[in-house]
Amino acid sequence: MQEYLEEKYAEAFIIEKVEELRYHRVGAFTSGEVAGVQAAAYPAGKPETEFRVEYWEKENVIEDGYINLIMSDKLAELVQQKVQSIWKAPAKLDVDYFEGPFGSLPDSSYTPEAEVKDYPYSAGINVFMAHEGALDKPLQATRIRQLNQELKDSGIAKFLSAVFFMNTEDYNNIEAALQDIDEKQEHEYNIYSFCRPKADCWVSGGQGDETVEELIGDFSLGKE
Repeated sequence: MQEYLEEKYAEAFIIEKVEELRYHRVGAFTSGEVAGVQAAAYPAGKPETEFRVEYWEKENVIEDGYINLIMSDKLAELVQQKVQSIWKAPAKLDVDYFEGPFGSLPDSSYTPEAEVKDYPYSAGINVFMAHEGALDKPLQATRIRQLNQELKDSGIAKFLSAVFFMNTEDYNNIEAALQDIDEKQEHEYNIYSFCRPKADCWVSGGQGDETVEELIGDFSLGKE
């Protein structure tokens, strides 16, 4: 697995926490037979960039989560370009692919040269912008609709977008809020529950097919 990663990405990697990889048995309380090995890996000197790597012995396939990180960076660059073109205002992003190659079948077909339009996995796209005062919901819903349409036109077929408008203090500290959410791993505590109860934070988005009217309605969720 280490040799595979270093050849594929042309950089050094550390492999840790190696253990058995087993087939999943639908409806069973225990795992199935051994399928290979799995481990945690990260680029040398960057332990914070940890990802999963799996070797499926019978299929003779190694799949890794590092390609997901690379493709997430590419998608974030594309989203930032679209956001700046539409809003012409500073924005912070939290963009990632939910599972990537770790699906029902082992997949190692994507390389660092792949383009986001050819990467078929579902992505989460969160956009954060500072906003003070009343929100022009029809205007912002129209812009979100435009963003979603431009993402679809760029070949991003599967995504869940969310555009957040928040007070300047929350905007400046959004990285700390996201880290806190990630560390606590609480079912009811997420970026939506962080924003929606507040009178000066609004969020709307979707999967790209929502109308402007539906996006306007989303701004009211959690405000009761």
